Amino acid sequence: MRTGSIELTDVLRDLLFRFQWANSPRRPIPERITVELASVRDVEAALSCELHPDVLALVAVAGTVNSEYVGSLDDVDPLTEDARRHPKPIAPNRIAIGSHPDRHAWYLVTANGKGSRIIERDNFDGSEVRYPLVDWLDRHVDALLDRR
Repeated sequence: MRTGSIELTDVLRDLLFRFQWANSPRRPIPERITVELASVRDVEAALSCELHPDVLALVAVAGTVNSEYVGSLDDVDPLTEDARRHPKPIAPNRIAIGSHPDRHAWYLVTANGKGSRIIERDNFDGSEVRYPLVDWLDRHVDALLDRR
């Protein structure tokens, strides 16, 4: 299997380590995250999208833990399909990478791969709030750690 690596900034690597630890204590996050290129191509082809490298890093780490907020790369296609079939469906240019455990919110990214913002979509009123990925991740890690 061919793999590719994603170089991480120090800030993102630290947040991914905290995210991983908050979900299930694990080993440190390396400077580069490795992803299976065929899996990335399959998901991007199925959803007609391009995923930003920071988003790929997040779902790669989520795939190593039992995250209640973010799915693995294998979860992105079914999550997106669920979000598109929801009574208040997501826009076609949105890709779901996770959801709140009770599905009251979807965690989305844009399909064009430009920028690493998370779009938090409220499933009650359809409102969307955009966060830089590192800010969103920091907020969710803090919430997970507060519950420990």
